[in-house]
Amino acid sequence: MGATQPVGAANGKTQDLPVGTFLTGLSAELTSPTSMPPGSDSWNCHVSAQHPYPVVLVHGTVFNQAISWQALSPMLANAGYCVYGFNYGATSLTFGRVFGLAPIAQSAAQLATFVSRSWPLPARPRSTSSVIPRAG
Repeated sequence: MGATQPVGAANGKTQDLPVGTFLTGLSAELTSPTSMPPGSDSWNCHVSAQHPYPVVLVHGTVFNQAISWQALSPMLANAGYCVYGFNYGATSLTFGRVFGLAPIAQSAAQLATFVSRSWPLPARPRSTSSVIPRAG
């Protein structure tokens, strides 16, 4: 396993989440490909003055949350951010293991829906930016 770092004050709790490695991600991919990495999707998390914006992690083409964010998700949560992630872009070719293969318009709609759920409108600024890494 990787190192641990203390969680910031965003949740009002102090804890250490394990920071994974490539091998941790590979293990998660093989045993539970739709699982969320440590620190992700804590729906009782509240943003703080220090970290006023939640972080939505978006995996790339032919990947998923389990393998993509084993290090970054707990590092951000340990630093006090509210971290969310989801698997998007499922098709008949993903077999419930890899994602990000659906048309970009469909994936973008899924991202918009997820962001609306993880970041309620009253707290959201008028304009936000997102980057979806895609191959091709």
